[in-house]
Amino acid sequence: MLRVSLKRDGLVLGLLDYSVWDILQELVYEGRREPFANLEGLQNVIRDKWHDVDDQTVRKAILERKRCLAAVAKQNGGTIQHIFC
Repeated sequence: MLRVSLKRDGLVLGLLDYSVWDILQELVYEGRREPFANLEGLQNVIRDKWHDVDDQTVRKAILERKRCLAAVAKQNGGTIQHIFC
């Protein structure tokens, strides 16, 4: 998981789901031909494009995370790979 500290409606998302990151990555690099000059430039574009990720996508990722955590609890902290693969 990618560690980020983006705030959305007062909620801090500590771990950004891969599905959300994939969408954000597409937005960041859409139409881009040159690499970013520096890390700050990339971070600024990520912050700007974050607002273009729709709420439904974020809600879906949160619900999926809750489902995974429930499965971990059911397995008493054990692996859940066999459940989701």
